[in-house]
Amino acid sequence: MPVIAIRSIQDMLPIFIKDIPLEHVVRGTQLLDQAAFFRYFKGYRLQKLPRKRLQDLVEREIVEKGNEKLAELFLALWNRANDDLYHEMLVLVKRINEDVESIKRIEDDTAKTIVDTMKDAYPLEKIFICVVANQVRFSPEFVKATFGRELPERPEEPEATPEVATDAPAEKA
Repeated sequence: MPVIAIRSIQDMLPIFIKDIPLEHVVRGTQLLDQAAFFRYFKGYRLQKLPRKRLQDLVEREIVEKGNEKLAELFLALWNRANDDLYHEMLVLVKRINEDVESIKRIEDDTAKTIVDTMKDAYPLEKIFICVVANQVRFSPEFVKATFGRELPERPEEPEATPEVATDAPAEKA
């Protein structure tokens, strides 16, 4: 899902990348994907590293190649850099249910209240990024009407399947 989230905000990458501390991206990339680190950051001084390098990294490694580890890194760093927005969204969603992971859908009137509460303090673009990055369960119709953008397709959650015994002998064909 992290790659899908970043692909869906691809045209908003400058806004997405702007707040993320360069040193965190460089260090995280060095730990998670040495090849990408050498391609994008080797030989650059951190003080001279252009933000365009980050956008190139996201476009090539995440959007084109589907690098899940780097996508998770960027989403985590974005949430951390926008902690106040992330925390406010979390608090508002927790009013619905403390166990936010169990929420399947947020009704449109509740979603409107959440966005209305936040839009005076944060730009709609950042609220949209927060919704996508954290899989806030707003309806696609509400998101389209409010933000003028489509939500990425969410992969279907697998249904619980009964456990199958693995110690039984395999049948011969």
